[in-house]
Amino acid sequence: MHRKVAWALVLSLAAAVVGCGGGSGRGGLEQGATQSSASLVSRADQICARLARKSIAVSNEVSSAGSQNQQAQQGAIVKLGAIRRQELDELDALKGPSALQARLHSFVVAQRHQISVAIAEAKQSVGQPPSAELASASAKSSQLARAIGFKRCP
Repeated sequence: MHRKVAWALVLSLAAAVVGCGGGSGRGGLEQGATQSSASLVSRADQICARLARKSIAVSNEVSSAGSQNQQAQQGAIVKLGAIRRQELDELDALKGPSALQARLHSFVVAQRHQISVAIAEAKQSVGQPPSAELASASAKSSQLARAIGFKRCP
């Protein structure tokens, strides 16, 4: 895999999680309980913030290994994918008003697609920049996040 492309894909996955921002850890709400819209958005932002810290740690590991270390980059892609999947599983388990629940599910589906594309490109790329498909998937996820009202989720 071309080193610059691998590094760009690591950063792409990290940026999606780090875009969640900082904030408190787990909140007091149970995931299975039906929540108001504001409560669901707040809980989702807490999940994203907690997992963003994990993503930052993985990104820091790669940075300290150097952008030329292909093995570290590939390991980071796998770790970041696992962090993102955990985040999405937790988000998908949240319950709320049906209209918001439908938008949240669309966001989770879009995020899963973005992760799949990024990982596939990382495995197959040889000197190629990230694709238009990855840029489009990222834009769609961001648009859905804004429509829901997330502050810390990408």
